[in-house]
Amino acid sequence: MMLWITMMSHPKMILFMLLFQCLIYSGCSQYAALSPQNNAKKNLWPAIQASFTLTDETYHPRVIEKIKWYQSHQSTLERALIRAKPYLYFIHHAIQTNHLPGELILVPIIESEYSPFAYSWAGATGLWQLMPGTGSGMHLKINWWLDERRDIIQSTHAALNYTSYLKDFFDGDFLLALAAYDSGAGRIQSALKTQHQTDFWSLKLPRETADYIPKLLALKAMIQHPETYKIQLPFVSNQPYFKAITMHKPIDLHQAAQLAHISTNEMRQLNPAFRRWSTLPKGEYTLLLPINRYDTFVHNLHLMHFGTPAKQITRHQVKPHENLSSIAAQHGLSVRRLSEINQLHSAQLKPGQYILIPRQTPHKLPGFSTDQTLKIAADHAPGPQRYVHLIHPNESLQSIAKSFGVNPKELMFWNQLKKPEKIKPGNHLVIWKKSKNTTQTKFYVVRKGDNLSKICARLDCSIQAVRRHNNLSNIDHLKINQVLKVR
Repeated sequence: MMLWITMMSHPKMILFMLLFQCLIYSGCSQYAALSPQNNAKKNLWPAIQASFTLTDETYHPRVIEKIKWYQSHQSTLERALIRAKPYLYFIHHAIQTNHLPGELILVPIIESEYSPFAYSWAGATGLWQLMPGTGSGMHLKINWWLDERRDIIQSTHAALNYTSYLKDFFDGDFLLALAAYDSGAGRIQSALKTQHQTDFWSLKLPRETADYIPKLLALKAMIQHPETYKIQLPFVSNQPYFKAITMHKPIDLHQAAQLAHISTNEMRQLNPAFRRWSTLPKGEYTLLLPINRYDTFVHNLHLMHFGTPAKQITRHQVKPHENLSSIAAQHGLSVRRLSEINQLHSAQLKPGQYILIPRQTPHKLPGFSTDQTLKIAADHAPGPQRYVHLIHPNESLQSIAKSFGVNPKELMFWNQLKKPEKIKPGNHLVIWKKSKNTTQTKFYVVRKGDNLSKICARLDCSIQAVRRHNNLSNIDHLKINQVLKVR
């Protein structure tokens, strides 16, 4: 007994016994939490920092300039990092799975400040700011109900696949690939050829693209050494934030949030691809839920009577002698909108068939202002407009491209065609045609902390012109997510 007491008085023996108990009892987590190494394992940032592989250019003058800019706009950076928290674990692991540089996790900071609802004046949207044509070419769905360029999972896979393609296109040069991500492979390839250069730093490019790589490398330096640049990295758990559930019936997003015991805003942030107040009216789709609310949602879903569509949608049973036009008129809808809602490929209806009818005044959803819902998020996004062309006999890819004023190669990419002769009469082609006023009109979605002075300094526009375009009487009276016409 005395020997045991003597042994236990020795510090090393006490530590040994604590570790021994950890092997036996489940309570060892309280001791593990004391270890700095284990704390590092619980925080995702060390893993992100370790994944950075691009050459350090901290002392390049153009990178230094951008570091100074981010230091003077520290609140903007920190706000983007807070907004990124739910997405970082998934994106980090997707990048690692694709064997790409870890710095790609910083791209959405530049593109959208990690806002999945962000729109550019040119028509790009989502975390990764994908253009409509790029989205179609990467198999993303864009329709009345859904825009997968804003889908967290699908847009990330598309952006990474596109970056991998650009990397191969530019023989493994990631700086050229990322410059092409911003401005297009054609523009970078043309610049290399006409300027007789072989690297990014030697190229003369448009201001936005010339700044793109310095911004990325500035962010890399600051995230890699936050203590040096005096920025606060928010804690991000090194484990999945969300979990996907496959759904087969429509549901109101507000109702889904209630079933999961989360706010409608959080439901929107995880499922920003849905362009309406409800999920898809028919067919299978995926809903993302906080992983700690997944079981709650599933349990409440099973308790709820789920035999009817979402409460924001009613069903109309087609009667004899009714047609799409008469039903649309009865409910105050256009034939085109009713066809889009029900994903109809023909105007022919059968008696007894059910048609989904949306409620005309859906409640406002957090994440959208009323203006944004009506003008941007739903039906009138800036940038190229989507057309679906029915191929007629004797038409060729070249003749269709010419009639719409687009490049045949673009037409092939948008529709995943490998050979131009593969089109057949009766099939449909998706065409993204530039709006006539795309080059004259620009829009901007107001973010937290914005005022007209900051916006116009960033976009090189006139404060007086913006006030005039938007009928603003008070230059400081702006709302988050408000859509401004800036040019």
